[in-house]
Amino acid sequence: MTIASNFQEHLKEGLTIMPVLLFIPFHVVIPFMLLCIAFIKHRIKKTKAMQPS
Repeated sequence: MTIASNFQEHLKEGLTIMPVLLFIPFHVVIPFMLLCIAFIKHRIKKTKAMQPS
């Protein structure tokens, strides 16, 4: 509430700006990055297991 001048403006900012700033990173970008990291780690582990020692 420190940014908005009144409560209605606070609600408007919270419903229009915050979904863009929070929803996209937390529900799309971060899970996609974790999926990519898990895939890469799995591929590295698979290639190390296939190499003769």
